[in-house]
Amino acid sequence: MTIVFVVITLVFAEVYNEYRAKNAIAALRKLSVPLAPVIRDARPQEVRTEDLVPGDILLLRVGERMQADAQLIDSYGLEVDESVLTGESVPVAKDAQQPFRQALHLPKR
Repeated sequence: MTIVFVVITLVFAEVYNEYRAKNAIAALRKLSVPLAPVIRDARPQEVRTEDLVPGDILLLRVGERMQADAQLIDSYGLEVDESVLTGESVPVAKDAQQPFRQALHLPKR
């Protein structure tokens, strides 16, 4: 009888640990969704980067990672870490006054 009680107790403990692990994984997935702060419909909001559409205005903040391609409208002292793309270890200065190349063809996604 004691062995049956121990086995049942261990089964309940294992089920409880599995439940906690699934909740932890779900919370981590929720944290890992990349969000972008945008102005859409004349009000600021955060949307998933995969839901960005032409016409959204991205709000860039200090130290924030942005996972989207965009054209600068206005900037002041903006430097971008492009080391993942180019391998350069020094941030690159960006200026909104530089002409946008209309002939730039971005790959389809």
